[in-house]
Amino acid sequence: MDTKLIEDKWRLLAAEGSENPSFRIDGACIPDLFIGLQGSVQRCLILNLPAKFSINLKSQKKTNLSLELFNDTRWLVLKLHNITYADLFNDLIISIYQEVHQMNSPSLYVPAFAEKVEKWNQFFKDITPNRLSEEAITGLIGEMVVLRELLLASPNYQVNQILQGWRGPYNYRHDFVFDNQIIEVKTKELLNPDVVISSEWQMETETSAPLHLSVVNVRKDTMGTTLSALITEIKNIIHSKHGEISIYYEALTQAYITNDSINWYDDQKYQIISMDIYNCSSPDFPKLIKSNIPVLISDVKYRLNVVGLSNYIIDKKIFNEWS
Repeated sequence: MDTKLIEDKWRLLAAEGSENPSFRIDGACIPDLFIGLQGSVQRCLILNLPAKFSINLKSQKKTNLSLELFNDTRWLVLKLHNITYADLFNDLIISIYQEVHQMNSPSLYVPAFAEKVEKWNQFFKDITPNRLSEEAITGLIGEMVVLRELLLASPNYQVNQILQGWRGPYNYRHDFVFDNQIIEVKTKELLNPDVVISSEWQMETETSAPLHLSVVNVRKDTMGTTLSALITEIKNIIHSKHGEISIYYEALTQAYITNDSINWYDDQKYQIISMDIYNCSSPDFPKLIKSNIPVLISDVKYRLNVVGLSNYIIDKKIFNEWS
């Protein structure tokens, strides 16, 4: 199940010509799950409930999304009211499908369906976030590049762990936190020799996991890629690996990227050139950290010249697709 397949189904439904056309979502789904159009316009996801199944469910009617039970037809209908959220609605359908398609009992798949809708309601709110600075967007692009590489290198069963390990949007001390490694990400212009270490805590860890510094080298270019293109590419990777896309959307929301703001920064285009990964856990790696500076010194911020750190590089990636 992917967004292209769902969009193809919407087009087929629109061409039906009937007032309320619907299709079963596919032949592999055990629950009776359909997509349909109400009045040939409003997109719906419909769960047909067994006749004798008793359900106590309150209708949820929001501005852009509603969930309603029709007892006479035994239909549980999730309806999209604002077509500008169409892509997000497709992602919600995929998330619900992945959760319920192998469940054979309504006592399992009906609550799972409703819980997914409850969780996703936050992404369908009309929220206008603060506009991010150019520096913040550049930094976020670096994090997205690292996230993309981690997802591509991971087996399907680890995708959700990778997404949950992305802590940058939550203002955590480090950008990625896993049991086997901690990653701090810095994005810099290709010819700039320095990255900025913003505190005495940034190069120090609380666990025994090694700390790696991933430096993403970029260059501004009108023919380059955008943040929104990276976001979409990662979304497609998550779908292809059957990950839970809501984890991703929750992190984006924390980073002030919403359905309304995702294209605000399309004028900022970058060639993404390369990524160098440094082992910061090496005993002689140059760094100022809380444990090795006088106790009366705090709020340390400094520039680290990475040109002279080639001996600490443990991996390097050249991005031909973006340069």
